[in-house]
Amino acid sequence: MKLGFYGHSTCAYRSNESFIDLVGTALGAEIVNVGVRMGSEERSLLDLKKTKPDIAVVFHSQSRLIYSPNRDYDFDASSDYGLLPNELEMLEIYNTYFRDKELERARLYGAAMQIEQFCNDTNTFVINCVDTAHPFPKWLKLSNEDTKCMTIAKSNRCDFAQGPNGITSKGNALIAAHLLNTIAARDGVVKRV
Repeated sequence: MKLGFYGHSTCAYRSNESFIDLVGTALGAEIVNVGVRMGSEERSLLDLKKTKPDIAVVFHSQSRLIYSPNRDYDFDASSDYGLLPNELEMLEIYNTYFRDKELERARLYGAAMQIEQFCNDTNTFVINCVDTAHPFPKWLKLSNEDTKCMTIAKSNRCDFAQGPNGITSKGNALIAAHLLNTIAARDGVVKRV
């Protein structure tokens, strides 16, 4: 079984304590993808299409995170965090000449719809993790929409040096248990862990 995690830094780092590896080990699955720092919705879509998992866990992004194809991670149009000194001018040019928040939302929603359609067309079981602070509009219907993963992650935050994905060990274990239960429910199992 191929298992992929797509999205931002909440699902970007692996270790024995990360929910990524806890879920993968429990399922005996091959982890085919993890998110990236400041991962954009477009990167999630492209990585999903390249890796073609059996189960996809998508941590949906925010519209201000911009796909940067020539880098290992994306950038935040609202911040210079993570940019190299020679990239600061790029951010200024983007914000001055190309940034439109409504267009950014349309890009985000379009990529989210394509993720949903790709998973439907390829029979990929998808868990759509959405942050309640950044909900999608009601007209955008996602299957298996889940707000609990991000709620757990936000209430169990720590420094990235202290816990994988910036989440405490307890938080990682709670997210893993929730994801395993969601996957088990797909198979008609009431409770797995």
